[in-house]
Amino acid sequence: MDALPRKATPGRTALTIMGLAMIVLPLTVGAGYLLPSPVALVTPGPVEPVDTLITIAGRSYEPAGRLYLTSLRLTLEPRLGHFLLAQLHSDAITVPREEVVPAGVSREELLRLSERLLAESQIIAQAVALKHAGYEVRLGSAQVEVVATITGTPAEGRLEPGDVIEAVDGESIATTAELVSIVQGRVNGEPVTLRVRRGRQSTSVTLRVLRGPLDTEGPVLGAVTVTRGLDCRAPLEIKVDGGPLSGGPSGGLIYALGIYNALATEDITRGHRIAGAGTLRLNGTVGPTGGVPLKVRAAEDAGAEYFLVAAEDEAAARAAANEMEIIPVHTFKAALEALRALDTTPGRRGPAVPTRGDTTLARLIRQGMAGALP
Repeated sequence: MDALPRKATPGRTALTIMGLAMIVLPLTVGAGYLLPSPVALVTPGPVEPVDTLITIAGRSYEPAGRLYLTSLRLTLEPRLGHFLLAQLHSDAITVPREEVVPAGVSREELLRLSERLLAESQIIAQAVALKHAGYEVRLGSAQVEVVATITGTPAEGRLEPGDVIEAVDGESIATTAELVSIVQGRVNGEPVTLRVRRGRQSTSVTLRVLRGPLDTEGPVLGAVTVTRGLDCRAPLEIKVDGGPLSGGPSGGLIYALGIYNALATEDITRGHRIAGAGTLRLNGTVGPTGGVPLKVRAAEDAGAEYFLVAAEDEAAARAAANEMEIIPVHTFKAALEALRALDTTPGRRGPAVPTRGDTTLARLIRQGMAGALP
């Protein structure tokens, strides 16, 4: 006679479940930290006072308030656990990797381009600030030269290495940072007309807009360009540290405001805590940048009272803000006028913005991920 199967006792079942949990849980946690995520992860970066980053020979100043740079932290290869954690936080967004590092552009090339754009934005900031402070500024004969085009983009077959882009939709440009600033303000697929010099001949080339990666750090229109001959000659020696930004032109507006405040007899902060983000062109035009909602939330969490943005970014900024006031501007001059219109009573809606403040999620990712790009 066959023996009947032995019934499992509650105690034995519990032990079995606990044993399985002890095996599965470590594997699950390990997988979360070892397996790569399918996307790149973007979180708020540090918020830092710009006056501590500016040095002008023979001058020193201490503003009553503060102007703050905002930044993003980009992690190209987050672990699966960080990706899943990001789904629970409003201070993180995911972006397809191909939108951050376009096909045909290596991570190293993207980093070099991003660093060049940062350097250009600082030179432009100096030129614009000096001019508005009443100083004579002489600029070298800069030009934007195409060095390569990316396969499968609008520029392929239309632009060639050695081409010089002189204008976009009738607006003259002299730097890659200005080209990026203009294109980032357009909608993908919108046509733009470039005035291109090829050899000794000028021609018009119309392309469909292909915006660059997040935070305006990479190629636009599918063209990799460099600025040749950019040089700012001024009567003062000015040094600008990147601070929380290691690349891209998105700090141009705040760098320029900080330099102006160090040069002028007035204090444009009026005792307030003012953050912001925006590209800047040599003619003083303020252009849009990426990741504005994240930057707005980080600045407000840190205690900023006001946030300056390009007019194109106003809607996104207002949607992200709670009590912080959003100030949209078209030009550097308009930004100065807006700040001069602020009352002289500092707000009392929170602590002073700390140096290099990070959100919890951003700090977690920074500690857990090596090799993250800003």
